[in-house]
Amino acid sequence: MKQSKRKTQGKKRLLILLAIVLLAVGIGSTLYITLFKGIEKTEGLLVGETEFSLNEFFDTSELTIVGGYQGVALAEVINRAGIKNPEEQEYTIIAEDGYQKTVEWKSIQGGIFTRERRVIFSDLPKQYWMKNIARIEMKKNE
Repeated sequence: MKQSKRKTQGKKRLLILLAIVLLAVGIGSTLYITLFKGIEKTEGLLVGETEFSLNEFFDTSELTIVGGYQGVALAEVINRAGIKNPEEQEYTIIAEDGYQKTVEWKSIQGGIFTRERRVIFSDLPKQYWMKNIARIEMKKNE
């Protein structure tokens, strides 16, 4: 009887220890992302080497609706940044917290950038729908 009681207490202690370790890992990773991987917040959007204010896009562009969101076509954003041969590029979209996704020109053509600094794509799953976008980087598609 005492032996089974000890085993039960040992299992409880192990579970508590495991819970504490998981909690510590979660807190640690959140702090790491917040302190070291975050990108400086900007009021605009950096596309390659060109920085735009949000008003530049939304005051002078036709708005499009994708997935229930309204915004400026991402292809227009890329073209206004003066990117040469946009169809030959890969686009890495980077959020303020460092989260990023890379997409091809085909997806850019079906995407929008919203006033709330989101990107929404008509042809990609929602894991590519990002918020708090800080910049878009280009790399020649090989």
